[in-house]
Order: sequence, then C-alpha cells, then structure tokens
Amino acid sequence: MKHRILSFLLSLILFNCLGQKKVVIEDVEREYLTEEVTEHLRKIPLLEEEAKQVMTINNEGLYIYVKDSTLVNANMKIALYSLPNNSTNTHLTGYLKGLIKGGKKEGSWVKEWKKGNTFVIVKRFNYSNGILDGKYEVFDLDGKVLSPFLSTDFDKADEKNYYETYKNGCGYYYDYYYDTGILNERGYYVNGKKHAIWVIYTPEGEEVKKYIYNNGIIINE
Repeated sequence: MKHRILSFLLSLILFNCLGQKKVVIEDVEREYLTEEVTEHLRKIPLLEEEAKQVMTINNEGLYIYVKDSTLVNANMKIALYSLPNNSTNTHLTGYLKGLIKGGKKEGSWVKEWKKGNTFVIVKRFNYSNGILDGKYEVFDLDGKVLSPFLSTDFDKADEKNYYETYKNGCGYYYDYYYDTGILNERGYYVNGKKHAIWVIYTPEGEEVKKYIYNNGIIINE
C-alpha cells in the first residue's frame, strides 16, 4: 500500500513538473523572447528548466509582475532569440528596447539585430497606450531603408526614406530579413489588431503562409 501511495505521489509530482515546463515552452513559442527589466537588473530566463518568471503577459496583453499581478512600469530590454529547433536549442539574435508604462508599450522603441559581434538598429517605431502610433521604419544591417513603398529600382538607388505612419494602431505592417532585404511578412493593423490578409515569406522570397484576420482573430483555419 505504501509503495502504491509513493508511486502515485511521484507520478503527480512528475505530471506537475512536466505541465509547468510545457507552459514555459508555450510562453517562449508565443513571444520568442526573454525579458530583462533594466531598472531592477533582473533577468527572466524563460528557457531554463527551473526558471522563475519575474513577469509575464496576461490575457489582456498587459505586462504584469508574476508575484502580485501588478502592472509593469520600467524601461525594458527584451532579448530576442531564434526559434527553438527539435532540441529546443536557440541563440540570441537581437533586442527590443523601450518603455513599459502601466503594463503597455509606450513612446519610442527600437529593434536591434546582431551583426557580427555588434548590434545594429533595424527598426524604429512608436507606441501610444500599447498600440503602434507614429512613424514606423525598417532598415537592413547596413542602415538602408527597407520598404514596400520603394517599388522601383530608381527609388532604391535614390535611397528615398519611405516609411509607414500609424494612426491609433492603424497602418500597413511589413518586416524583412534584415541581412538580405527580402520581405518576411506583411499585413494590416486596425485599432492595434491584425486585420484582413497577412502573408509570410521564406528567406528566398516565396509565399509560405497566408492568413485572414478579423479584428485579431484568424478566420481562414
């Protein structure tokens, strides 16, 4: 009888551990990031088995502290990692830097990407109350503008500074493979949520996925 009880307890502990680990991995797959709160110098190593998250993103999309669910107010340095492969190995690819105010992104943000042993800015964008609002710019690793509005060779040769301007979370979103300048993703945001057609491309420029969104919800799956 004692052996059965002990076996049951061990199974229960193992189940809980596996369940907890699964949640951590799902968080990584959702955000592909770990976060470092620079004002407190506290790291959140989501990829470590026994990691204790200092903060998370709740169902409302707000950054909150895990301990007491209070809203985050801090300058953030968010480390971006490559997608985990089958062995869950990953490596640092860049950073997002900006302010979290009342649990939401606010003001000027930049995205830095690894180039050799340094990091260069590949994006500049702005938030207001947690949604994109203002100038949105994308660059390659040499600092040249990447934009679908640069539609001709003349535009590109002239190095025009085309960019998108968001208004209250509404605008055309695009992202690139920064080392090659090939389009990675494009779509529309309406009121801070994905809307209409979004397309994902391979590093070779081939369309690999297409989604249709309605107010942030995929409706074609």
